[in-house]
Amino acid sequence: MKEVSKRYGQGRNDVIGKHEFSITQEDIRDSTEMGEQITRWDVIEDIVETDKYLFILFHGLAEAYIIPKRAFPDEAGSNKLKEAVMKYHQAAKEA
Repeated sequence: MKEVSKRYGQGRNDVIGKHEFSITQEDIRDSTEMGEQITRWDVIEDIVETDKYLFILFHGLAEAYIIPKRAFPDEAGSNKLKEAVMKYHQAAKEA
């Protein structure tokens, strides 16, 4: 939380606020008002699902994309994302 506060205090709102995610076979893209972060599937460490969130963990489990399921209009939408994330992550592990 200290790092988030530091970034926000420096005017770098790349953590708090609106994020738009897109996924392809090659990577995950996280776009914010500050720019875009691209993460290849081969650096994803784990994918964890809870009742309310999908966590995509990377960089030695020190960072994560946290995607709230409420961002989807229905459960089918969040399930579709989860299935694609799992598929691309598994393919990268097998490559």
